Amino acid sequence: DTLITRSSIAHWTGEMGEACEALRLFRELLPHRERVLGTDHPDTLTTRNNIAAWTGEMGEACEALRLFRELLPHRERVLGTDHPDTLTTRNNIAAWTGEMGEACEALRLFRELLPHRERVLGHDHPGTLTTRSHIAHWTGQTGRAHEALRLFQELLPDLELVLGHDHSDTLITRGHIAHWTGETGEVREALRLFQELLPHRERVLGPDHPDTLTTRNNI
Repeated sequence: DTLITRSSIAHWTGEMGEACEALRLFRELLPHRERVLGTDHPDTLTTRNNIAAWTGEMGEACEALRLFRELLPHRERVLGTDHPDTLTTRNNIAAWTGEMGEACEALRLFRELLPHRERVLGHDHPGTLTTRSHIAHWTGQTGRAHEALRLFQELLPDLELVLGHDHSDTLITRGHIAHWTGETGEVREALRLFQELLPHRERVLGPDHPDTLTTRNNI
């Protein structure tokens, strides 16, 4: 219970925007969890996952990818290949692969992951929807603007139904639709979509939020 509390402190430290301190706290926690619970305990593996995640948030994409890749076989062995935490690790590997500039490989990994998340979590689970969003994003990054737009347009009603119209992921997807609409040459429609999105971002996120400012920039 003491170790769980330390983990919670580290987690909420990160949520407060103190990524460096969160990473330090999780790194300090890991040897204690390994000693008390063992290296294969799910909580120990979760701590390793958090270290990898906050390493990435600190801008160390290559190291984050390495840590997630090292973690995956342990989660597969201990939890099983279909466990949600195992699938999350696969998702993170795909994401950081993309951040390392390997767009085609990231897209391949996300496409391989999607049917597993649909089978284990369900078609409407937020994790499944996140993977679909990644597939749409990396499809666009590999040069297929029309296909990316189609995928985001298909995703939007599912996000609105599951998460709500004002959820950040829903608003982000609307931003992607506007962006890829412009990339396909429909500039006037892209402008209209961004103009429609702006008041929603101002109301939900505030006028000074980075996503709100990005929308104003795109307009």
